Amino acid sequence: MYLTKTGVLDSKLIIDISFEQVADDLLLVRIVNRAQQGIPSYWRLTNAVDIPPLELGVDCQEGYISDITVFVDGLDIKDGEKINTPLPKLFGNVLVDTSIFKKVFDIVDVN
Repeated sequence: MYLTKTGVLDSKLIIDISFEQVADDLLLVRIVNRAQQGIPSYWRLTNAVDIPPLELGVDCQEGYISDITVFVDGLDIKDGEKINTPLPKLFGNVLVDTSIFKKVFDIVDVN
């Protein structure tokens, strides 16, 4: 099942980006929309050995992408504090079709 974009909600949003070195050659990058209120449902790619390389959290009540988690292989971050800096306020939540989810905190795996 694919996640389909239905539009863009024109609103101010604040996002946080964090980086975490989870192994010597594996970096987790997480982008979170602070507007997220409830528990999201997740759409994720599963064509990987141990971890999904991409996971999207979707706020099913509002219909927008609430967080993105990406695993990047082969990177080594030496100074993470310089990377985790605040971003300017951005505009526009990406709205998606939430009919592929059955309930809150549902997970849809896609190969």
